[in-house]
Amino acid sequence: MNNQLSQFILAEVMQWSETEDLVYRPHFQTMATYKYDDYQQYFPGMRFIESLALWLNQFKSKDERKIAIDFIKDRLVYISNREINRIVYTLYEDYIKSILINKVAQNTNQPNYLVTRITNSTDFKVLRRQCLFLGFSDGAKTEIFRRANPELSHEQIYQSYELSAERAHKMQEELIEDLRKILGREPNHNEAKFRVIFLMDDFTASGKSYIREEEGTNKVKGKVVNIYKQLTGDSLNIIDKEGFEINLMFYLCTKQASDHISNLINKIPECNIQIHPIYQFSDDIKVSDEDEIHKLCSDDDYYDKDILEDTHTKKGGSNVKFGFGNCQLPIILNHNTPNNSLSLLWAYLESDKFVGLFPRIARHKD
Repeated sequence: MNNQLSQFILAEVMQWSETEDLVYRPHFQTMATYKYDDYQQYFPGMRFIESLALWLNQFKSKDERKIAIDFIKDRLVYISNREINRIVYTLYEDYIKSILINKVAQNTNQPNYLVTRITNSTDFKVLRRQCLFLGFSDGAKTEIFRRANPELSHEQIYQSYELSAERAHKMQEELIEDLRKILGREPNHNEAKFRVIFLMDDFTASGKSYIREEEGTNKVKGKVVNIYKQLTGDSLNIIDKEGFEINLMFYLCTKQASDHISNLINKIPECNIQIHPIYQFSDDIKVSDEDEIHKLCSDDDYYDKDILEDTHTKKGGSNVKFGFGNCQLPIILNHNTPNNSLSLLWAYLESDKFVGLFPRIARHKD
């Protein structure tokens, strides 16, 4: 739709006065250009202003439309592709490298502030090569991480945590070859294994897909548990099982997810797992019962249960009005809106009842 026409429609939907138009229109024009138009799940030809007008037009009254647009103006958190990429570019230098420096310093009984000495040492170079970097999802952007860090081998970075035996064997062969060059000798049996695993993902809001308790038991399941079992199983045999550790690197993470994962990872026996949120959202970001938007989220007229709920969403609770796991978030990721955010924001295009401002494409649906 023509941008000028879509802005005219938005003004008509909102019935703005001249003063209101001067407040709202420049703000949304700027944000659309700077961020919102880049939302990857808009269908061809769709832009933010048009989507905003159509979204607001679904509400029953002018007062409700005012509540909705003020919420978008004042509370929406949109994470752009550029912002996520910036985290990926700096992940190794600003975070992972420090983890390795501290580990080498501890192992060699020297202070960790001797950064140059440590990073030039054989111990550091060996440990760095014994790291394995795996993506939880496409959001990990391992291809960017690989290009940003030429000192790492391509054979220690993989886009998925699901490794075939053939792929794992090839990665270990390359590990042994590189260790020969670093050590100047043949690595021993323990040296020729990966010791530090970095599992990377762009965002977690509830943490439940990574680890959760099995109903009626004291056991846990989820992605982290599956990875642990795969890495320590006999089919791969590429991990130093006596001294390996797993680091969960979340580029964006809520406090709710961080607390949830931290409380459960100790239930995985005999495994050293650490969680590292690069940027952690505080609970203040959540929508509360006192926020005006809360009433709109609760309204069944704006919630298509038949479309939004299935066996996957029920793992997070009774409904997803306030997002999977009742996370109550106003967060949009440029490649897809998390289902942990308010359903008003991401409701599927297939719905004849209510469609979200940033419609989500589901990876798992019944």
